[in-house]
Amino acid sequence: MTDTNDLLHQMRKIVREEVEAEAKITRQENSLSWVSVSSKVERVENRLKNVEISNSRLEQGQARLETAGEALKAGQDDIREQLETKTEKADIQDLKAEVVKKIKDHETRIDDLEKEVGLPHPHKH
Repeated sequence: MTDTNDLLHQMRKIVREEVEAEAKITRQENSLSWVSVSSKVERVENRLKNVEISNSRLEQGQARLETAGEALKAGQDDIREQLETKTEKADIQDLKAEVVKKIKDHETRIDDLEKEVGLPHPHKH
């Protein structure tokens, strides 16, 4: 039985040594994996910072575009208002020309009638 106990002890010792050797290898592999994962996480964090910077620049550009768009719209509104005013002025000038033409026509007709009837012109004498 001693031989069996000795063999059992020797087997346990061998198994323990094998387990410890495998555990040591596993810890080393885990350590290397951790370093690799940490490195990858750091790269991802750096890329995320770059994305945040780009996003900030895009937001600034968008704000500038919105401001420019608002200024453009205000300018267009001013131009529309000016065109409406000019159109009104043109309409008034057209009306004025028409009224002046009618007045001249009436003056001519009145002068002709006064001549025909023999009435003196009140502003000429």
